[in-house]
Amino acid sequence: MPVLLALGAWGNRWLAPKGELLSIVDAASGARMEVVVVDAATLTPLRLGQVALAPGPGATKRLREQLRSPLLLAGNGARRASEAPGEGQG
Repeated sequence: MPVLLALGAWGNRWLAPKGELLSIVDAASGARMEVVVVDAATLTPLRLGQVALAPGPGATKRLREQLRSPLLLAGNGARRASEAPGEGQG
């Protein structure tokens, strides 16, 4: 269910230029809700430019070689985390 809500929120943001097709609301109060994907351990929202991909325990040798350094997910495409502009700044 969370994945479907996240996809719906993404569609509302990027594919509905005239406004949301469906609003996500609290079932009891009717208050609008914002879908946010967070890290389960820290509850930190996952945002472009702050999340990278690294090989997992089941990764093939080839994938491990391709992802020797984490791949940063940025708004203008993916790039190596070591290439991130402003890395180490505020």
